Amino acid sequence: MDIKKRVRYYMDLKKLNNNQLAIKSDLNPSVISSLFTRSSEPELTTLFSICKGLDITMSEFFAEDKMFELTKNQRDILFLFNQLTNEKQELAILVLKAFKNNEC
Repeated sequence: MDIKKRVRYYMDLKKLNNNQLAIKSDLNPSVISSLFTRSSEPELTTLFSICKGLDITMSEFFAEDKMFELTKNQRDILFLFNQLTNEKQELAILVLKAFKNNEC
């Protein structure tokens, strides 16, 4: 995976330039600029900050089979879902299926 191309893809998608991404990522603008000029890959902490600035998860960033974004509601649901026990996750799935099928 070309990390620089991936960052550029999300920047283009969100219509962000280097300075805007730096501000949203709470990074020095030179960090973003050097990302595209260095031959080395960014540190994990830098990439994490960039993902926060792009409003995506690291999982979304590294997902190779599909390029898609989760909405805030979808991220919130996944976060809450992952905190449930397996039994409660199964119940949550049943509830969502019932909503989908207009059974509630």
